[in-house]
Amino acid sequence: MAKTLDSKEKVAILLLALGEDIAADIFKNLSEQDIKKIAPRLSQLKQVDQKTIDLVFSEFYQLLSDPTRAYQSGANYAKTLLEKAFPGEQGDSIRELISAPPELTALLDLDAPRLANLMASEHPQTIALILAFCPPKLAADTLSRLPEALQPSLMIRLAHLGPVDPQVIEDIDQHLKEEVAKMGGLRSMKLGGSDKVAKILAAMGKASSEKILDDLADQNQAIAEEVRGLMFTFQDLVKVSDKGIQLILQKVDQKLLMVAMKTAPDAVREHFLGQMSERARKRFEEDCESLGKLKLSEVEAAQAEITSVAQALEQSGDLTITSEDEVYV
Repeated sequence: MAKTLDSKEKVAILLLALGEDIAADIFKNLSEQDIKKIAPRLSQLKQVDQKTIDLVFSEFYQLLSDPTRAYQSGANYAKTLLEKAFPGEQGDSIRELISAPPELTALLDLDAPRLANLMASEHPQTIALILAFCPPKLAADTLSRLPEALQPSLMIRLAHLGPVDPQVIEDIDQHLKEEVAKMGGLRSMKLGGSDKVAKILAAMGKASSEKILDDLADQNQAIAEEVRGLMFTFQDLVKVSDKGIQLILQKVDQKLLMVAMKTAPDAVREHFLGQMSERARKRFEEDCESLGKLKLSEVEAAQAEITSVAQALEQSGDLTITSEDEVYV
């Protein structure tokens, strides 16, 4: 088994077998870069059998003093080890490395055009993984530069992206850095999901995002609907024009609106009430006060239904929902 371990895993096993005190002394003499590489492996290390420990020690030309011992590690061991090596505030930032998610640091040196160029020859799954690490704006700009036929497929892969081996993330980061150099110049976690897709598409222009959503719907209607719902929430109704709010009021039952207003932000509430006559507003507010306590699930369902009405009106062209960067004159 030792032959299949990479160097970081072997160092982690060696430190584990040496015990906390000796390992802590070794850690004190390591560079911060080496600690960043080894600490996560210690955290991830589960039970290690004696044969593997012996093989690792053999590679380092040492013998274990007690070959009958079995060792077990994990996040607690790594935390204890780091506390011994770097007590107090001195080690706070280093100890955070155990729980800190991995990063694609190579992205710091890339803009959308160069990133899109780098990913042109990559497998779609790799591209989706890279996009997951990008800020929404960078991901949106990069996505728009990739082939249109590929875009919906990437969003589906991103929506389904699950836990990723930290070593895979590290390898991709290194690969990107090498490619950046040629041009001149991660712990398992859920990176994707429909919410990530929604943020990326929301950062794109309306025409581009709608085109991708339509293509996405052709391939996976369920994901397209989920993403569309996440791109516009009840709170976003403040972006609807006064005329649009009036249309929504015509389509929505008053009781449903009263329930939805139970937890509505002040801005949304005022946006709706502002389209009512003074008399109607007063009556509406009185009726809202008489509702009493409601289940949160009921309120959220009412808000979701009103949001769906707004989206339907937008898709039919009857109202316009502006984005934060859109200005109408």
